[in-house]
Amino acid sequence: MIQDTDFAPYTAVATVKQVLDQLRERTLPDPVNQGVLERISVAPGLISRTIQTLKFLGLIDDDGCHTDTMTRLKRIASNEYQELLAEVVKGAYASVFEIIHDPNSATDQQIVDSFRHFKPEGQRGRMVTLFLGLCREAGLIDEGRSNKSSPRRPTIKVAQKSVNGRPKESSSLLPKPPITPIENAPIKPKTDHAWIQPLLDRIPESGTWTFKERDKWLNALQANLNLWIEVEDDETN
Repeated sequence: MIQDTDFAPYTAVATVKQVLDQLRERTLPDPVNQGVLERISVAPGLISRTIQTLKFLGLIDDDGCHTDTMTRLKRIASNEYQELLAEVVKGAYASVFEIIHDPNSATDQQIVDSFRHFKPEGQRGRMVTLFLGLCREAGLIDEGRSNKSSPRRPTIKVAQKSVNGRPKESSSLLPKPPITPIENAPIKPKTDHAWIQPLLDRIPESGTWTFKERDKWLNALQANLNLWIEVEDDETN
């Protein structure tokens, strides 16, 4: 299958892991299509992106059928699985590895720069997040590495006048939001959480459901959280 060299996938890392876990621990029907992903509780908004990701990784062909690599991932011993997944990731992201060579030692900026030729431009942050997640799953980067998908915001030099009239420089970030006089804390921007309402509507009014129904709901919630809310590792000094 010939890949578009200008394209990189940008689905949620947890969704790819969900599909691979289904492949390894249960069964993943062949071919993989929208109906199959719906049955394993992949969020509707991620189905198309996940199919594109599986094609990009060479795990399914254009018709959604399992490739030999997918079959190997299913059957390979657990102690060899991560090594095979690393080969899959390196092969799919060959153009990225030509630039950064080792994602574990590359800086965040170097990784971001290695994705500048991919489109669509507005999804590059999610592309990098997926790449780092797959590298972590394949053992190509350490668990403790930051999963940030964009470089730090640069500081802005602001000229200020001292008491004697001589200008001096101080660095500050972009203007801060107004401070509430009561709580003395930044006002948080309003966030649209309308995406969660359909999930809340599926909670049974009777207050009871089966284990299967509960697990399906939780999987859908996790997939939507990964789509709408980015997760960053805690920074330590």
